[in-house]
Parts: sequence; C-alpha cells; structure tokens
Amino acid sequence: MKNIPNYPDLTGSVKASAEPESTVKIIRSKEYDGSMQQALLDHLGNYVQIEFLIGTNNTVIKEGILDDVGLNFVSLLDEQTGRSTICDLYSIKFMTCKKKS
Repeated sequence: MKNIPNYPDLTGSVKASAEPESTVKIIRSKEYDGSMQQALLDHLGNYVQIEFLIGTNNTVIKEGILDDVGLNFVSLLDEQTGRSTICDLYSIKFMTCKKKS
C-alpha cells in the first residue's frame, strides 16, 4: 500500500509532506488580505462551532478545535476521539468561537 503524504501509514504515525510553500504562508500573503481563510486562521487552535449550508435550506453544525485552514477547506479536531473532520470552506455561513485565554 502506497503512503500518501499527511495521511497515517499502517503504523498510525502521520507523515508530513514537504511542500515548497506552506498553505498558511500563501493565505497570509497580501493577495488574501480580508479573506475568509485569513479570518479563520486568526482562530486556529480555538474551539469553534461552524454552521454549514447544505443545499438550499438545510444547515449542519459541526464543532471542534479549528485544526487546519486550507485554500478551500477547514479541519475540525474532535478532542475526545482524536479524529479530524475536513469541511468545505465555501459552505460555511457562520462560525462561533471561544477566545483564546
């Protein structure tokens, strides 16, 4: 079985990929000033509750630690299970977060 960067191998350890430029560095660039991605990065590591619009009138609420922000996704970590949920950035309608102490 081929190992995919940033995914667990058979032993359960995570192997990070060596990307030439990190996503965070790209999002923090001048071109992304005022973007949703930059606003989300300001809350990285905080407990958040995000409301997603599914279809035309259905909403789904997901919550957890905001673990990662990409160009078109966010990752929420469930501390109890240790599992991450990858979510579509473009269906986010509202986010509530607890400020860092």
